[in-house]
Amino acid sequence: MNIIEIKERMSLQQIIKALDTLVEYPEIMEYIKSFKGDGGFMYTIETDPIYCALHKQMEDLLDSEGTHSGGSFGYMLRKIQSVLNGSITRESIIQEIEEEDRKYREWKEQYEVIKNKINSE
Repeated sequence: MNIIEIKERMSLQQIIKALDTLVEYPEIMEYIKSFKGDGGFMYTIETDPIYCALHKQMEDLLDSEGTHSGGSFGYMLRKIQSVLNGSITRESIIQEIEEEDRKYREWKEQYEVIKNKINSE
């Protein structure tokens, strides 16, 4: 498993966590679902005071620790939007996580076999 696969798994987990959180924030959920900004989630400048407030709340809620880059945050929001609009399912994301977990376990087993072989020589 490489760093890209690890980051993908983490992103998928963050999407599930965000979907679970958004249940308590229907206004933000609707904002994400119906978002059509020309510059994407990260580069659209909202001029409507209500949308400005929702965008700020969304950022504070879903990236409270500031761990996302603009790209990763936009990716997460587009995946959330896809779930909210029915293009993909929450279950399909969970299946992706499970597949990444399976790959990681396989990789770890192979790593241990190689490591033990090297150490026994």
